[in-house]
Amino acid sequence: MKRVTRPITSAVAVGVTVLLLGAAVMWWRARPDTTPYTVPPATLEKWTLVTSDGTDPWIVAMKPPAALTAALFAEASRRAGRTLVAPAHPGLPLVLRTEFDEGLQGVYGTDSVLRIARESGVETSTFEPVCLAHHSVSRPAGRVDLYFVPFVTDAFTTVRVDLVPAQPEHGGIGIYEPSTLIPALIVGSTEADLDGWWPLAFDRERDCEAPVLGVR
Repeated sequence: MKRVTRPITSAVAVGVTVLLLGAAVMWWRARPDTTPYTVPPATLEKWTLVTSDGTDPWIVAMKPPAALTAALFAEASRRAGRTLVAPAHPGLPLVLRTEFDEGLQGVYGTDSVLRIARESGVETSTFEPVCLAHHSVSRPAGRVDLYFVPFVTDAFTTVRVDLVPAQPEHGGIGIYEPSTLIPALIVGSTEADLDGWWPLAFDRERDCEAPVLGVR
């Protein structure tokens, strides 16, 4: 019996070792790429104020240079291992359509929002990227991944606070809250419907996959 057991035991041990090695390789390949990504510093300035044509989840946003959105999209697609779906009109929202409709339109029009944003100096501010962030959710049809870049810019907060109505009861059926929205740019997703992600939640420790640097 011993002569039979030893070969079987050895074969089982070899099989387990192979399985463990295979699992380790798969785990290593599945790990996110945390290598920092550098963007041209010139793309972090001279963003432009734009209004939506009615198809976006925002009414007013800051539009980055095309070179920045193209570079971030390519990098996110590379890290995701597939070509993502990009927003039709890439922009960092200043005011979402839902919060405008429910809490601001009784006080401001789009032109007023543009004027307040322009007076805040947001067009001359610098947008410093934090990281390439990643959200993943399970849907009935499968897993959905979203890649976005949060930014640091004081002018964004100034715009949001300056838009608080002096008489909120005139704003609409909802209450406009400046802290609802963070300065973030959606880069791409594995699904075409991007509107449902807004307003974005962001936890630096949990969501950041890799630093995005604008080396000067």
